[in-house]
Amino acid sequence: MEYNNKPTNQLERTPLPLTSSWDAILLDLDGTLVDSIPPILEAFCDASRSVAGIDLEPNSLIPLLGMNDSDTLHAIREIAGNDFPYKMVRRAQRDLFVARVKKGGLRLKEGAKEFLEDLNASGTPSVVVTGSTRQEALLKMKMTNILDYVIFTVDGDAAKAGKPHPRLFLRACSLLSTLGHIPNPTSFDRVLSVGDHLNDVLAALKAGIPSLYIPDRTPQADAMDLANFHLPSLADYPRDT
Repeated sequence: MEYNNKPTNQLERTPLPLTSSWDAILLDLDGTLVDSIPPILEAFCDASRSVAGIDLEPNSLIPLLGMNDSDTLHAIREIAGNDFPYKMVRRAQRDLFVARVKKGGLRLKEGAKEFLEDLNASGTPSVVVTGSTRQEALLKMKMTNILDYVIFTVDGDAAKAGKPHPRLFLRACSLLSTLGHIPNPTSFDRVLSVGDHLNDVLAALKAGIPSLYIPDRTPQADAMDLANFHLPSLADYPRDT
């Protein structure tokens, strides 16, 4: 397999390798596999308003996506002030989110199910790497019936630093190497990261992992420039079959 590790704007004519060409694929969850970003942001804003009396704009929270709870705590206080009761708001947000998705359901992103099926058919192991807590990640995967498609999950509970820090990705690669899926435990050029956010791309870049950027809704210019590849949706990934 050959690929050019340069920003995407220099890769417009470089074909994206088939799924079977990779040793493993690391998949973001929210906004990449599951269409969960809008209800997550809405629940946080509603929880902030009801618990803290603070109105937040959903767009102001987009840069925080992919972070774990510890990193989000510091980032949100830069937006809402040092007295922002993050733990109380976060608890209320979880309850709101769970109640709403249990009532209204949770959808997969376009092409996600077919992409996971293609990975299974080609024998390419897939791992979910997410800043969500383990409880939240498992709930979303169970509700969308994709839990059986991944060999394991590395979540926000597994590392002290979330995206854009590379620790979650390095943890995933270490486990993949232990399981024999990555022949060279110090080289990850045959591992692909797939995500919808600049933080996904930055974390992959810092870990030395090629990245595919698929914007959730509005593309981020920096992510487009820094990613090795980009596509409109997972439905556009070239199929092995």
